[in-house]
Amino acid sequence: MSDTKPSNAVLCPECDALVGAGVDKCWLCGAVLVELDRAAAPRVDLPKLPRHETTRFSYSLGLLMTVVTLVCVSLGLVSIEPGLGIVFAIIVTPALIRTAIGAARRNVAGRPMDITQKMIAFGGSLGVVTVIAVTAGITFFATCFASGFAAAIGFEIANVFGGYDDLLWGAVVGVVIGIIPAGFVGYFLIRRLWPRKD
Repeated sequence: MSDTKPSNAVLCPECDALVGAGVDKCWLCGAVLVELDRAAAPRVDLPKLPRHETTRFSYSLGLLMTVVTLVCVSLGLVSIEPGLGIVFAIIVTPALIRTAIGAARRNVAGRPMDITQKMIAFGGSLGVVTVIAVTAGITFFATCFASGFAAAIGFEIANVFGGYDDLLWGAVVGVVIGIIPAGFVGYFLIRRLWPRKD
């Protein structure tokens, strides 16, 4: 049960809206409250919310504004250079999700993050995502190129397809084989660089 704290808030006689102390006009229906006898009006106790609940709402608003800003930047980059905008969105989205999860856990624990801590957490998450993406990408391309080239040579020696089809199917084999070590490296780095507990 939440704590309550007495206040001078009263109910408007016209629409029963909650009106604060010293207000001359109802915010909902516009009724003039100067002549209202506040001593005779029904009193309303306003619930006092715990600190983490109020900060959770403000963080949700901050998160919404951050998401809107990042979406606008991504769309702007896509309109200028589509490839760069897509890469930006792919790198920024996991960093934003991890920052939001970390801030929510801190709120639940009663230790809300201020704006500086959120920016530092987002920057750190962005760095981790970049390291993971670059490392997994290098692993993918190195494995893909080596295995695809080997498969194309094998197809040509065995005379399976012939012509450029050997290169095409070699590239397919390289992509399939390259996904496996890249996924393993990405998973390993996520487990090492992103522990479950903050």
